[in-house]
Amino acid sequence: PALPKHANATELDKVYRRFAGLEDATAFTFCVMGDSRDGDRFHKKLLRQLNKEEALFVLNNGDLVSRGLPEQFTAFVKMIAKSKLPYLVSPGNHDYKGEGEKHYEAVFGPRYYAFDLGANRFVVLDNASGGFDDAQLDWMDGQLDTKRRCFVFAHAPPALGQWKLHCFRGGAKRFM
Repeated sequence: PALPKHANATELDKVYRRFAGLEDATAFTFCVMGDSRDGDRFHKKLLRQLNKEEALFVLNNGDLVSRGLPEQFTAFVKMIAKSKLPYLVSPGNHDYKGEGEKHYEAVFGPRYYAFDLGANRFVVLDNASGGFDDAQLDWMDGQLDTKRRCFVFAHAPPALGQWKLHCFRGGAKRFM
């Protein structure tokens, strides 16, 4: 069966419409979460709570599913369809297991992207494979070359200083 579509681009259209309707475009909240894999019961409870919030959008920062299987992505999209808030995603390492990277892109679209809301730029990166290649870092540098306030999201933090567990190493120094 075909994978369902839940394109970040479609969800961004919803974010832009909600943003255009704000009385004060300088005052808004958004929710960030991650590692929802294997926690369907908890994730459903969290979605119910998020549906009560006045946030502009939700960003799930990866590990949407545990093994990158088509049926897992299908179940995930069915679950997040209950969100009243636009629901954006970025990939995590578990999403890419097996042929998961291909399935992720088929469902959600590009692996990394950016968007602007007023004086803010949101840069959503993909380090699900353990780091960043030069092409993505070059793209990121271009996105950060702005006077806007930037929010940068990646699934895993860089392996710098004492932080060594569950981190990315590829491109970590350049990222910082």
